[in-house]
Amino acid sequence: MRFDKDVRRTALPAFACVGALAAGATLASCGQGKATGARLPEITGKDLSTVTKETARVDPPAQNAPIVRIGPVEASRGITDVEVYVGAPEPARPAEARGPEPLAAAEEGAEAPATWASPAASAEGGALVDSMVGEINGRPVFASEFFAPMDARLRAESRTLRPNEWVRSAQQQIRSALFEKMRDELLLAEFQASLDAQQRLGVLAFVERLRANVVSENFGSEELAKRRLMEEEGVTLEDKIRAQRDRELIRAQILKVLTTRAYVPWREVQLAYEANIDQYTPPARAKLRMILVPAADAERASRVSEALASGESFEAVATRESAFNADGGGLYEVTLDKPDLAEAAIFGDARLNERARTLSAGQTVGPFENRGNTVWLLLEALDRPAPRSLYDEQLTIHGDLRARRLQEEEQKYFRQLIERASLSNLDEMERRLMQIAVDRYFPTASGSRR
Repeated sequence: MRFDKDVRRTALPAFACVGALAAGATLASCGQGKATGARLPEITGKDLSTVTKETARVDPPAQNAPIVRIGPVEASRGITDVEVYVGAPEPARPAEARGPEPLAAAEEGAEAPATWASPAASAEGGALVDSMVGEINGRPVFASEFFAPMDARLRAESRTLRPNEWVRSAQQQIRSALFEKMRDELLLAEFQASLDAQQRLGVLAFVERLRANVVSENFGSEELAKRRLMEEEGVTLEDKIRAQRDRELIRAQILKVLTTRAYVPWREVQLAYEANIDQYTPPARAKLRMILVPAADAERASRVSEALASGESFEAVATRESAFNADGGGLYEVTLDKPDLAEAAIFGDARLNERARTLSAGQTVGPFENRGNTVWLLLEALDRPAPRSLYDEQLTIHGDLRARRLQEEEQKYFRQLIERASLSNLDEMERRLMQIAVDRYFPTASGSRR
């Protein structure tokens, strides 16, 4: 199937009302202003030249018919004055008439726009109004409908970003939106297929409740609700309700399918607690004291050694002799970054850190030389808090495991949906959407390129 349909709406001339009845058939539509013409020729599988010839034989020529833009909704409903040319080639334009390329690189090394620009961006004698870029689960994807949520952002970025930056940003947005649309369409189709008659009635009641809620937020006036939604969000009341319905149905489908698959047994919670016991143990806190004496002051260092040897407390000697925190008795407290003292970063100085790691509670090391000083160290206490109990942590562990299981099951479930679904080539759809985005949005930035 070809998806490159260019939909053009041309006003077909209305035939003159027939004055007399023919075979009992009345052309009431003439009196009501409805156009009733001869049957349009079948054009499927024919090229544009064939269609032109057949149309000339069947229909009277159009009298400067204006071209009017239509969207995917009108095109999908079917309108008598819409002609769809399948695979019709567009007339080529001279190179000099095309003007500058929309993505002409302003900086050195910028990507050439020719790789993105679509030859069907515009054609003489017609205006490109919409394009079907592919199908998701049998439902067509139209460019105008796809770009509607990101229209303002792409236009704004086209005025401020460099060409390559805009291309990267647009690609990311298109890829993300295409994935979300595919996911939502598949989940909605799966949900609808699983409903019985009674459940379908429940969905209808749910939709009516959504409508009532939206109307009640606008003082009970449906007309006011329609006007406010169009002014503030640019959507109709039906579009708003449909979006809310789809969002809730998708959530319901995910919960229905994944809730039973994401069961986490108690034993798994216990194993996770034991495997990550350090995570549930508060960090230890070390309490040290340090005496620091300049190496050049040998007499002072001698007094410290004699005082400590005589049994005087480390704190008292540090208060009297130390050049480090004498007022605090040489106290130095630190919260360990590792459970084991031998692996923790206690001091910023590597030599001090190495000596401190060898200590146990109540043990002293020194004297030793370090950066022009004579140093003594005491590990006065090492406070190791008890781990938080499994009872206290069970809900957190269970929640983490369940969230991880839900994510795994959701990915598995989604892969199954994709395998069963009818999808167009996603890479090709993304490429087509990118071409349309460049043609539609980036030319507006030609005067703001920097």
